[in-house]
Amino acid sequence: MTVIEALHAALESEITGFTTYLEFARDTEDLTGKNMFITLAREEVDHFDILRRQLKQAMDREKVTSRKVTHTTVSRLVPQLDPVSERTLGKKGVNQLGAIETAMDQERAAIKFYTDQAERCEDPKVKATFEQLAEMETAHFELLQAQLDSINGTGHWFGISEWTMEG
Repeated sequence: MTVIEALHAALESEITGFTTYLEFARDTEDLTGKNMFITLAREEVDHFDILRRQLKQAMDREKVTSRKVTHTTVSRLVPQLDPVSERTLGKKGVNQLGAIETAMDQERAAIKFYTDQAERCEDPKVKATFEQLAEMETAHFELLQAQLDSINGTGHWFGISEWTMEG
C-alpha cells in the first residue's frame, strides 16, 4: 500500500469512527455515555483533518509536514466519568453496553491498522502520524474499557482494582 493509499484508508476509518460515535451519542440516554461518544467523534474529526492535510501534500508531491496528534479532551474526560452507583441501567443501558463494545472493536481495528501502516510506511513524517494515531486510538479504547468496567461494576478503574477482599 502506498502512502497515498494508506492515507485514503485512514481517512475512511476516521469518517466511519465519527459517524458511528455520533450515532451512539444520539442513541445513548445516559449523559456521561452520550458526552463520551460526542468527545470521541470530535477527536475523530481532528484526526481526519491531520490526515487530510498530509494526503493533500502527498498528492501535490509536496514534502509532507509533520502533524502532532495531541491528547485532547479524552484525558480530561476520564476523571469526570460517573460511578455506576449514580446511574440506573434499563433498556437504554443495555444498548449503551452494545455501543461501547462495538466502539471497542472499532478502536481495536484502528489500532491495528495504524500500527501496521506505521511499520510499513517509508515516509518518516507520515509514519510518526500513524504512530501517534495508534496511541490516540489506544487512549480511546482505554476510555471505553473504563466506561464498560464502570457500567458492569467490575470493581476496576483503568485496570486498577477499586476494592480488595483484604479490607
